[in-house]
Parts: sequence; structure tokens; C-alpha cells
Amino acid sequence: MGSFIQIRVYDDKINIWNGGMLPEGISLESLRRSHSSRPRNPLIADVCFN
Repeated sequence: MGSFIQIRVYDDKINIWNGGMLPEGISLESLRRSHSSRPRNPLIADVCFN
């Protein structure tokens, strides 16, 4: 789709960066509060959750 994704794995964290946009109706502020999950790719979301 044209956007690059970076995944960096450290001893104590994983950083995932994507140049894409947030889904419509979701803002950075709303991500800091309790919210429902709407994954674009359920397979990747499931791997990250587990």
C-alpha cells in the first residue's frame, strides 16, 4: 500500500512505527482512554494480543 513499517525489538519493549493514518473516528487522545479495539488486520492483532 506504499507505507513503510518499522518494527524494533528491544530487551524491554517492542516499537512499531507505521506512517499510515489512524482509522476514522480515532484520535491520539482517545487511545489514551479506554476504547474498543478495531484492528485493520485481525491476524496481526491476535498475534500481538497473545
